[in-house]
Amino acid sequence: MKTTKVFRSGALTFTGHYGARLIGLGVFVLLGFAMDCLAQGTMQLRFDGQPAGTRIAIWNYSESGVEFWNPYGPENLARVGSGVTTMPDNGTAYLQVSQGATLRFQAPSLPPFNLVSLDLAEYTTTSGPARVHLVAYSFMAAVVGTIDFTTDGINDSTGPLVDFETFTFDTRFQNVLWVEMTGGLFSLDNLVISGVPEPSSGGLILVGVFSWLGWSRVRRMRL
Repeated sequence: MKTTKVFRSGALTFTGHYGARLIGLGVFVLLGFAMDCLAQGTMQLRFDGQPAGTRIAIWNYSESGVEFWNPYGPENLARVGSGVTTMPDNGTAYLQVSQGATLRFQAPSLPPFNLVSLDLAEYTTTSGPARVHLVAYSFMAAVVGTIDFTTDGINDSTGPLVDFETFTFDTRFQNVLWVEMTGGLFSLDNLVISGVPEPSSGGLILVGVFSWLGWSRVRRMRL
């Protein structure tokens, strides 16, 4: 006849299978938190791949699960390689947005992300400073934050001056689902995003409690 051992400790009573179930539950929760932690790493989108000295108009662009396009009209975007005359240059390829176009990007296969930083430059050596208005959206199209960037107007193409500037985001720009950048006549490179906020310490404590109770039960049964 199959019997079930019983363990009592104060007000708690566990059957023989309880320990294994607690361990399983603890592992399941732990895996969930581990997935969240994997999303903590930052990701830099470099827009590489366009051959040096070339420029091509595009409808959309995708890199590492992040999609870029103009939702209000085609062929207002371009991929630019390094060394194109009259275009800004930083030694690598980048994405360019023409006059009046809107650049939208989102990551449908990833969890909500945080905006960390991006590099911006002028459109050409004669277009003047780039003025970009950025709006970040979250669930139900709620606006997470808005910000305006203006470049310094320095763009000597392949000359010795630094064409691209790095702009950083504050803590408002977290848990973002999609972003729109308007203004046109700007160049974009090295977009950096990060994952969702870290799991709370309370959640980690809960994982530890489940795992400890299960391990303690199995250990006592083996004694």
